[in-house]
Amino acid sequence: MNNQIQLTLVTVAAICLGAILLMSCSKQIGSKLLKWLDEKNSSVYSGRHHRWVFADETNQEELDLKKQTLNKIDTFWAAFNIDKDELVPDNNPEYPTFALNWVADNLKPIDGNISWEIGPGSEGNPAIFTITAESYRELRPIITTLIEKAPVFDNWKFQKYREALPAGIVNQALESKGVAPIPNFNATCEVEEGNKIDITISSANFKSENAMGDLGSAFLLIEAVLGEENLEKWVGIVQTKPSETGTETSQAASNLAKTFEDKKVEILNSLPDDYYFNQEQPESSTVLQINTVNSIGRITIVCGDPELSKQFFNKGFYSERFSRNGEKFCFIKIDNQEAKTFSLDKANEFEDLVDEELRKAKLGCVVSSGKGTKEIFLDLCLTDVLQSKALISRLCDEAGWPHTAWIYFYDCEWVNEWIGLFPDTPAEEIEKRLHI
Repeated sequence: MNNQIQLTLVTVAAICLGAILLMSCSKQIGSKLLKWLDEKNSSVYSGRHHRWVFADETNQEELDLKKQTLNKIDTFWAAFNIDKDELVPDNNPEYPTFALNWVADNLKPIDGNISWEIGPGSEGNPAIFTITAESYRELRPIITTLIEKAPVFDNWKFQKYREALPAGIVNQALESKGVAPIPNFNATCEVEEGNKIDITISSANFKSENAMGDLGSAFLLIEAVLGEENLEKWVGIVQTKPSETGTETSQAASNLAKTFEDKKVEILNSLPDDYYFNQEQPESSTVLQINTVNSIGRITIVCGDPELSKQFFNKGFYSERFSRNGEKFCFIKIDNQEAKTFSLDKANEFEDLVDEELRKAKLGCVVSSGKGTKEIFLDLCLTDVLQSKALISRLCDEAGWPHTAWIYFYDCEWVNEWIGLFPDTPAEEIEKRLHI
């Protein structure tokens, strides 16, 4: 069986020790931290559907939670300011325990699913504190705020993704994480559906195609070479296969980084130069029927670009893979369940009006639409979400739509986010929301 998979690594923490190497914490220390997390610091955002970006006074519980979390972030940076010198990695055998204790007491209370690494920079460079979400991508907006609030220190650098490593230390990085080095390998990159880049790693060290251990090594290799952000947003399927020969690791890593970047540029160059609202509208539309766990309540998609619209319902969607201009893909959902009749003509007229007004205001456009039994869905590409919300709210009110109307987002990092289109719009039941 071809066991190709898309891998996601979740780590509790990794401490960086030595000149420029990442070192994973021991099993004993890791199990101790896991126990602390279970007892003290559970996640309040992962899987809980609490908003962060758009938390407002319409939901006091969410607003209070955000204020509490912001206070915890301020407390974290105050504690870091006190202990910053002691947190610089060194070869003291007591350092891992000290760092784990410090993070458990100060970072984990913000959210228990936040992951982290502390590492020394190369000679003359600051120490690096990486605070990351790993597979809990709904935590990215919180981590962005956390990093934005970081003080400036001469001997520290703060980042929200693990960065790519120099090609010459890739094997050392793998060894530091407890993974056997890959002394020689070759890599190929191919652009695939969804504007993702599939990567195949071949090496004489691999015994069979897509063996689980080889896939794990390949995943860590790719992250070391390309960095966590590229891996998370742009890498599609990872495969491995044995080969009789390979290129020396540092050269192969450089080759992979260049080939991947070339493919990424190829994708970006294929996207429209201008905003979507300035593009010519397609002359004809395609009707797609959908039946996935991610399309709650929705039956159809009517679209001019079927390949784009189908991507909305795939996990790991990022708007930046489909827009060069910072636009956000999202959708309006209007639940018309209380109405005795459903007017298709009214829905179509409303779609045309929203598209016309958004284009006129240079805020965006409708890219596709859909229907449920009594629900209306309009897929949008927006340049400014809040300004668009104000315009769409007015149009909804003038059209007499019920106040059960929301804007939701396709980006996996914004899966918890939504905006009510009326001041009294309630939070929709969780089971009726889009699942990414």
